[in-house]
Amino acid sequence: MHSFLSRSKSTKPLINRYLTIWLLSCAVLIFHLMGLWSDTKALINDEFERQQRSYFQTLEQQLVLSHTPLSSLSTQEYPGLIRTRLYQNLSLTLYSTDGYLMDLDHPEKAADLSHLLGEEVPLRVLSSLQQHANTPLHYSDKNDNLNNQAVYRRIMSVSAANDQVAGSQELLIEVALPITDVYQRFARSSIAGVVLWLLTSLAIYFSFYRERSNHLKLLTKEKVFIKSLKKSESTTSLFLNNISGCAYQADYPSYKLKFVTQGSEHIFSLPADDFALHHYSLLDFLHEDDKDNVIRQIEKHVKEQSSFEFVCRLTQGNKSRWAMNKGQITTSKNGNLIIEGLLVDITDQKLSQQQVEYLATRDPLTELANRYCFNDEMISHINRDTQHQQPFALLLIDLDRFKTINESLGHQVGDRLIRLVSERLKKAVNEKHLLARLGGDEFIIMMNNPGESQDIIVLAHHIRDILAQTFQLDYYKLSTTCSIGISLYPDNATESNELMQHADTAMYKAKEKGGNCYQFFSNDMNHQAKERLILENELRKAIKLGQFELHYQPQVTTESNVLLGAEALIRWNHPERGMISPVDFIPIAEETGMIKEIGDWALDQACSVFSRWNKQFGLNLIISVNVSARQLSEQFVTRVKNTLDKYQFPAEQLELEITESLLMDNLNENIRLMQKINELGVDFAMDDFGTGYSSLSYLKQFPLGKLKIDRSFINDITSDADDEAIVRAIIAMVNTLKLKLVAEGVENDQQLSMLSEMNCYSYQGYYFSRPLPEKEFQQRYVMGDNIQSIF
Repeated sequence: MHSFLSRSKSTKPLINRYLTIWLLSCAVLIFHLMGLWSDTKALINDEFERQQRSYFQTLEQQLVLSHTPLSSLSTQEYPGLIRTRLYQNLSLTLYSTDGYLMDLDHPEKAADLSHLLGEEVPLRVLSSLQQHANTPLHYSDKNDNLNNQAVYRRIMSVSAANDQVAGSQELLIEVALPITDVYQRFARSSIAGVVLWLLTSLAIYFSFYRERSNHLKLLTKEKVFIKSLKKSESTTSLFLNNISGCAYQADYPSYKLKFVTQGSEHIFSLPADDFALHHYSLLDFLHEDDKDNVIRQIEKHVKEQSSFEFVCRLTQGNKSRWAMNKGQITTSKNGNLIIEGLLVDITDQKLSQQQVEYLATRDPLTELANRYCFNDEMISHINRDTQHQQPFALLLIDLDRFKTINESLGHQVGDRLIRLVSERLKKAVNEKHLLARLGGDEFIIMMNNPGESQDIIVLAHHIRDILAQTFQLDYYKLSTTCSIGISLYPDNATESNELMQHADTAMYKAKEKGGNCYQFFSNDMNHQAKERLILENELRKAIKLGQFELHYQPQVTTESNVLLGAEALIRWNHPERGMISPVDFIPIAEETGMIKEIGDWALDQACSVFSRWNKQFGLNLIISVNVSARQLSEQFVTRVKNTLDKYQFPAEQLELEITESLLMDNLNENIRLMQKINELGVDFAMDDFGTGYSSLSYLKQFPLGKLKIDRSFINDITSDADDEAIVRAIIAMVNTLKLKLVAEGVENDQQLSMLSEMNCYSYQGYYFSRPLPEKEFQQRYVMGDNIQSIF
């Protein structure tokens, strides 16, 4: 209803206009009909008067011709004297002196008029009348002469042209307009006027309908446009009210601000009304460092007549904001260039982005540059100095035995130690050099423009010395050392990844030397690294193809060479290189984790062989299997138990050897796992005793059943008094602790005699037998009687 009323109101002027036009057409029709009726009435009155006058004139003439007095006629005889015939607008009557109709000339057929008076029409008298008349006979045509005279009438005397007319008779001819014809003319004219009015009304209606439809469509479009405009204004208002910024308009090239929307307080620190009172320039609010860049950006897009988008800084007083400036260059009506844009405050986003970039390039623990940042800086330096090749040195620093501290004291202590190390390195490294943490306990320094190699050595010594100093963490006093690998640009390589690889190779070489030192990269190291990589790949293949085999070295008593058991020593039977010593591949296996698969295989194989021999030949030989500390885990405990069950091998006949130095890593966990294995009945032997920590407290904590004196003490036992004293002390300690003892590396009779004299219970070495393959060991020591002596 509301819509209808609103539409009615909107079309009311249109309706009024067309209604006025239609009423005017009605008025014209009414005036036209009134004029016709007035003319018709006048015509009728005139015709009545004329006919009446003509009637009496005709009657009088006929009476004169017939010599009959008017007074002698009665009223009933008048019609007999005058006979008329109506034809459209005309009537033509011929009278004879005796009152009879002689002839009639008319456009209609004569037969149509034969009913008049029931008389025969013998001939046409028109031609004779016109032929003998002194004046031509005229007939009035439909509407001819009716506008300037009420009726056309003519009476004329003619002579009879017919033999039927006796004598010289006078003919009276009268042409009259009937009254009915007048009414017909009025009706026709009225109908024509009404039809014309109806057509006019229809034309007015259709014109009104069409214009009204167009008007309504226009109104609908206007309403839609207004609605869309309001919605757009609402959206724009909502947008401008909810963004941290404002829209603006400025002249070019003066940059004078002509218009600024609400929100300028946030972006310019000034209200919008202030811009109407003062002539500010956009350049007034730009940061000094950004003005030239903004002008270049605008000028570039002025030439291209394209939209622009860039980030700039706005300042007002001491405040500085980041803003996104997005807009376009337009031309005003007078041809001037105008900058129209939208300034949005993106300070928070920019700060967040900077924070993200910082976190992406910084180590969160030490706030030093991380690996990605360091690589980017190094690559950028190499790319900048491609022609000049400005030299620099990489010093890769790795803490020695950090894993032991991290796993024994916990990761929190380890993280705090890393932070303290980074603080010392920051103080030791000049700001012109880049210091970064690669991860874990690895740090790296890019030393720019070292004058000579001595400068690098001085820095390496300084780093080694400051990191060797004791770190105080609460009640912990921690000592650590570092290994440093050094590679040089462009001497060693010109690619970043090669430089990093060379520094890593040199660092591992320093660790091989015992750590707490530095090592420059050399091409020989690169060759060794490549060989090591090849060996690592082939080692993986050897595990899959089963290229390993066990050799067994007998362990016998020093007094009578009675066979007690053997140590299982793994060998790699390479299809191309032949037999490879474990010294060459076991370190790689331990570092890569492949030692777990290799160790599991060796344990299974050794238990299988000795279980068979002991059962088959009724022996109680003990097999000693080397175990890496990296193998120790809950899964390994389960593996030992399952292997014993699988071969029904007594636990007391299995002995696991583990090195003293490797046990120090993750000490507490290793002790726990060893105790669980010892609960199964399996003893542990400490290999290479005397070369590591050799702490009595460790001997007390570990579930050990045997110690093995390292061959380094046995080699010079007959010539070095210190070695002899050490061996005697070890033997005395072992006997006191009631542990078993084996001397390794006995190669001559003098060594054996001295060990026997010192009460060393057993030994192994090349003096008795080298490690033998399974079949040879079986044939020599298992199949026959227990050997008492090889002599």
